[in-house]
Amino acid sequence: DGRRAQVDRLKKEAFFNRDIARLAVVDLAGVLYAEDGRTYYVQDRKYFQRAVKGRCYVSAPYPSRSSDDMVITFSIPVYDEDRRVIAVLVADVIWTWLCDITGDFSVGGVGRIAVIDEVGTVVAHPRHEVVAQQTNYIRLAKEDPATYASVAEFVEKVIKSDSIASHAFSHEGLEKIGSCAK
Repeated sequence: DGRRAQVDRLKKEAFFNRDIARLAVVDLAGVLYAEDGRTYYVQDRKYFQRAVKGRCYVSAPYPSRSSDDMVITFSIPVYDEDRRVIAVLVADVIWTWLCDITGDFSVGGVGRIAVIDEVGTVVAHPRHEVVAQQTNYIRLAKEDPATYASVAEFVEKVIKSDSIASHAFSHEGLEKIGSCAK
């Protein structure tokens, strides 16, 4: 069967890349075909909903349905020769992978790189606990404005920005300048 052959090819690719926890194909009905032969219904997952509409997607960390691991899912649409979406390709990585990559970079020797999702939750940060706690400075500012209002304002500007931008904010008692790019 064609789907089984696709899954077998993906399994071989995942074997050679230790960062990938799972590669899978999802059909247009939202059925994910896993390497072990099992199927999962993922029509409710945002990674499927976005990719089936032709958009690439990177999720925030979440518990995988097929394992007990926290994962980040990358999904992309698969097109036919007429540019119609015919399936979704999904890759799961253990959530710390993106944190480790961002931790390898610094800005000016002192700055750090973090990644936030569309609602302001930190999905990658050199300090893993920031991601593990699903830190969202917008929510924190509602609970403790004196501590988090400035960084929450920065995060809101980042979310609304459509280009490269820089914004000043204060966090952890320090004046900082943050930049963003989409």
